[in-house]
Amino acid sequence: MIFIRWLLFVPAGILAGALVQFLYPFLTGIRFETNNFMIMFSALLAGAASIYVAALVAPTEKKLMIAIIMLFIAFVNLGVAITYEGDNYMKLITLLQVVGSLFITVQIHRREIVF
Repeated sequence: MIFIRWLLFVPAGILAGALVQFLYPFLTGIRFETNNFMIMFSALLAGAASIYVAALVAPTEKKLMIAIIMLFIAFVNLGVAITYEGDNYMKLITLLQVVGSLFITVQIHRREIVF
């Protein structure tokens, strides 16, 4: 069981972030087309959710290490978006995901989150 958790903590974090990004506006009843603020807020939540779920799934007491690994992946994603994405709006969404990831990583570092 521990091997499976080690194998799946990154995909689980990425999947959780994607689900929050796409489902949060629908669950709150707000349409993507009419409210750009909600899309940006869901990007912040998606970044935080990806780090939190990955740290929750990983079978280790060193949750900060897992958060930093996921934060590195978020920065790589931001670098790819800045380099190859032509749409500035998508670059902003990716940047907001990184900001959400940074926020939750700082909270884990301060030990304000209990797993």
